[in-house]
Amino acid sequence: MAKVEEYKHRELCLGVASAPDWERPGLSARARRVARAVAEALLCDDRGDGLVAPAEMCERSVDGLDRSLGACSPTVRVGLRALLWLVEWLPPVVGGRASRASHLPLQARVAYLEALETSSFPLFNMLLVAVKIPLTIAAYEEGEALRQTGFDRASLAERRGKLPILQRIETGAGRAPAATGGTGPGDPLASRGRP
Repeated sequence: MAKVEEYKHRELCLGVASAPDWERPGLSARARRVARAVAEALLCDDRGDGLVAPAEMCERSVDGLDRSLGACSPTVRVGLRALLWLVEWLPPVVGGRASRASHLPLQARVAYLEALETSSFPLFNMLLVAVKIPLTIAAYEEGEALRQTGFDRASLAERRGKLPILQRIETGAGRAPAATGGTGPGDPLASRGRP
């Protein structure tokens, strides 16, 4: 019986398909704290009285990253956790601040991420991109943030209506006149029975 429990534990730890993906957390508490600190710095706005990070958007961003990593392979989870660990411990090297990234004030975190982004060492740039993209994708997938991107539906899950060009064709407004190559009496395709 102990052997069966050991196999179940190993399957859960290694991320084999027997463990439901939606129940597996992708981030540890420490990695979640770092991801939240980076999300605040990435998504903050300057509203005149200082930098303000939208709490709901930051939480949605970290939750989305956590869910996505929970469904990933163990290699991807470990890889992104390692990248978050690097982001946490690089401020003394890049920003010149003797503190971890999650302990820096918001203004200093923004300056630190800008220093990573503009660094002449290309691996620092790639480190920031590898962390920034999954966080911001999750942040802009719902609600008002999705509308700010110019997306035309309320959510990514909502089905798209007919494309505007298909609507024009159905109403007859999308056909070009015969002189410009549309389907008319002089069109070679019309003689073959094609519209």
